Amino acid sequence: MNMKSLLQKLYELNIQAYREYKYRDDVNPKTGISVSERERLMQFPPFNPGETTLFGGTFTFSDAAGYLHSVDEIFGENVYKFKTPNDSPYIIDCGANMGLSILYFKRNYPNSTILAFEPDHKTFNILKENT
Repeated sequence: MNMKSLLQKLYELNIQAYREYKYRDDVNPKTGISVSERERLMQFPPFNPGETTLFGGTFTFSDAAGYLHSVDEIFGENVYKFKTPNDSPYIIDCGANMGLSILYFKRNYPNSTILAFEPDHKTFNILKENT
């Protein structure tokens, strides 16, 4: 193989690798949402319930925009993270919404006990489904 054909082959392999990289559908390790799933949810009609995949499981939501905002805030920004000397904290969640906070707490504090409240009947049913 001469130098020119070797360089051509390397160039073609590089282009192929770039295309595979560019079009892969990575899951954000912090939020658990893939690029294509985020795009799909962003196209969802407002205030319509639906389902998605979150950290490998099915998750039901009442509004995709609110769901994405909450996922970014809770998992992306770690707004509920706290330090505790106890490896099994007792957490009271007043206004648990659809259960993202409970999922967050259980992922970060697996031995925790959580008491969750959700006063809205429709949202409470989604919370029950998700937990």
